[in-house]
Amino acid sequence: MRTFITGLLKGRITRWSMVAGLAALLVWAWPATAGQKQTVEITGQYLAINWGQKSVTPSGNVHVEGLAATVMMVSDNPLVTGRLTWVGKWNGDAQLNGGGSGTGIFEVGTWDLSFGGPVFIPSPTGGLWVTKWEMKGSPTGSYEGKVMGHGIAGEVEGMQFDLAGQGGGGVDNYSGEILNPHAEE
Repeated sequence: MRTFITGLLKGRITRWSMVAGLAALLVWAWPATAGQKQTVEITGQYLAINWGQKSVTPSGNVHVEGLAATVMMVSDNPLVTGRLTWVGKWNGDAQLNGGGSGTGIFEVGTWDLSFGGPVFIPSPTGGLWVTKWEMKGSPTGSYEGKVMGHGIAGEVEGMQFDLAGQGGGGVDNYSGEILNPHAEE
């Protein structure tokens, strides 16, 4: 690459230095262009939530450990439709403005809504994401945040997603991208 740049600056580019420069550029740029990105939108409906253990400081700040929830995630994209189970913690002021974070497991699958309540049906190939989330706002009011995921099994193994979302009242709305580094453009 150095020979190519030197030749370019001096106006002496040979056919071989051009080939070497192009090869070096492709090797350098390939990881950034490899893979396929898919835009996704997801709606999350809370099925169950455990508010954990709350403690209040003398100044009125609220700390919650052991938050946990199960969320029905529904999207047009089957790779991000399934059951999200997460745990986390939250810290805020007396007016419940603050932030939280945690981790989760997102099982890929479908939902059967023909019974009295939603029934989760796991993906035949066992798709599984591990997730990390962060949020700002009130856990009992409105909030916004992000969720990152890494596929560890089944049809999502090796994939990643990055979502931004907002929620409140038991419903979250997310949008973002899935990156499949194994797919070709």
